[in-house]
Amino acid sequence: MRGLIGGVLAGLVCLVAAGTAAGQRYVNINPIGIPVTSATGVSSPYPSEIVVSGAPRRIKTFSVAIQNINHLFAEDIRALLVAPGGQRVLLVSGAGSNTNLVAQTWIFNQEATATLPTAFGVPSVSGIYRPTVTNGAALPAPAPGLPYSTDMSTLYGTDPNGTWRLYVADGFPSAAGGTILGGWTITFTGDVETDFGYQGVLSTASGPVTGDANVRFTLFGMPFNSIGETALAGPITRSLTGIERGLVQTELDFGAAILESRALWLGIEVESPPGSGFVPLSPRQAISIAPQAGRAIRATDADQATRAATADQADTVAWSGVTGVPVAVATPPAVTARNTTSMPVQLISAVTPTTVNGTPSSVTMVAGQAVVNWSLSGYTNAANTAIQARVRLGTQVGPWTTFFFNQGGVHMTISGTAALPTVAGPTTLSIEVQRTFGTDGFRTDNQDSFTATVINLRQ
Repeated sequence: MRGLIGGVLAGLVCLVAAGTAAGQRYVNINPIGIPVTSATGVSSPYPSEIVVSGAPRRIKTFSVAIQNINHLFAEDIRALLVAPGGQRVLLVSGAGSNTNLVAQTWIFNQEATATLPTAFGVPSVSGIYRPTVTNGAALPAPAPGLPYSTDMSTLYGTDPNGTWRLYVADGFPSAAGGTILGGWTITFTGDVETDFGYQGVLSTASGPVTGDANVRFTLFGMPFNSIGETALAGPITRSLTGIERGLVQTELDFGAAILESRALWLGIEVESPPGSGFVPLSPRQAISIAPQAGRAIRATDADQATRAATADQADTVAWSGVTGVPVAVATPPAVTARNTTSMPVQLISAVTPTTVNGTPSSVTMVAGQAVVNWSLSGYTNAANTAIQARVRLGTQVGPWTTFFFNQGGVHMTISGTAALPTVAGPTTLSIEVQRTFGTDGFRTDNQDSFTATVINLRQ
């Protein structure tokens, strides 16, 4: 392609604004059975699957809730989470002590402050926990083999879209069976997106290219080739077919390298027709950053982002020299836990949102977003009663979780997750319920508990 001139005349789409996407929740409500007759102790189904689509392309935080667990021996339960990319996290194995589980919900989140009990005789309760493992042996096939991680943060930054699998097995299948009546839920909070679109026109000396071409993209920190230079990321090769009038359009994702706080250039090589050899185009093309995405890396003063002169000024300014920093920026992300182990005696039969006594508490937030994982146990005196519950954080409310009590007098656990915007300062965290079907209402007593973990993400 010796006659290539002009190369790809780019119209690069700017990087999207930096920010955090709202939490997205995916549920498989089908029960998971743990039969005592199984020789290997594997559940049915094995695995249970959740297909995730439309989620943010990079995980910032996430939680996994295993809902309405019933089993004679909590420590027998083993649960392995397998991500779409094949990463394996052992959530629980050999934990929960010798508790007889009745309608418990365990929510696993790496930012949680507690782990499940492992000492004999210490009962487990519904709550939010870090992965807890005392038995790291491999689960029965077809679950993938070792090694397993016990750190959910190993999945931060990965793409959550695809099929997630939860393998549940009984560590002592001849002793007792069990059920997970509520299935499981996975909730994501996304990180800043790193993909962007590229558009341009490919021309030769005789005019725009038509037909097929291979185009190779590499990310650099310099506008020209220099001795000893190392690419920041790439190359990414795209095989483009059916090009008309030279128009080229594709999606690129260099991952975290695109977030470098420095000027960036795109090196482009073209092979047209395919197999003729790649020809580098000159000059490299500068990557522009949308104003919202570039504010933090362009500002020497936190309130003068629009007036900063160059994209690399932040590299030359010590943090102590930055002025005008909002309180929310200077405050690190916080994790707040709330736990009421003995709820007051109450009956809520209203068909409108009503605050549950024993749940309100004061929490101090920074401006940004809060991911709230919560669980609340209770019961009704009449069978076939439907209750909805949601979390309230100040004036913001989460989505309703609907729970159907098919038996009277049986204590059950309702759980949920919400991603809510926050403002700086103290506010009130509480749970609201309302009756949507049946003749009784939602009741609690000293056998019931409430737990919540608030992960406060800064703006």
